[in-house]
Amino acid sequence: MLGDRLLIAPPPSFESPAAYDICLPAGGWFDYWSGARVDSAKEVTATGAKGAAAQKLSAVPSLASLPVYVRAGTILPRQPLVQSTADKPQGPLSLEIYPGDDCYGVLYADDGHTLGYQRGAFLRQELDCAASADELKIRFEARSGDFHPWWTQMQVQVHGWRAPRGPR
Repeated sequence: MLGDRLLIAPPPSFESPAAYDICLPAGGWFDYWSGARVDSAKEVTATGAKGAAAQKLSAVPSLASLPVYVRAGTILPRQPLVQSTADKPQGPLSLEIYPGDDCYGVLYADDGHTLGYQRGAFLRQELDCAASADELKIRFEARSGDFHPWWTQMQVQVHGWRAPRGPR
């Protein structure tokens, strides 16, 4: 696990092409690379998890991608690729939203080079979302800190949720 929202599942042996099992903790999960909800997994009772139903799936090692899964309820900020922390990202900040229970995320930014964050030169903003069959609400809490981030635009992508068609 990387925090409580991402699960990275490397093969037990990178040299072996044999399939291996991945056990996802209870709750909904999405494939990071495709954005698709993981629903082809078999439910199992996880040992030591108070009887919670986990999901077990099989993966085949690949040189092209490492299996990565995102817990439902995650708001994952992503920036355009940079080659160094000295480079300023170009383009919008991306918010990848994976609807689910307890949907939240945090934006945090500082200059990455100095101790200015100790004097308030940072940005911290909490976000949450709520999805129903006919609407998705994203709420941005007030920002704290006085750092001005590199982004001037945000791009929002919602995974696993479809907006209703037609007039309301």
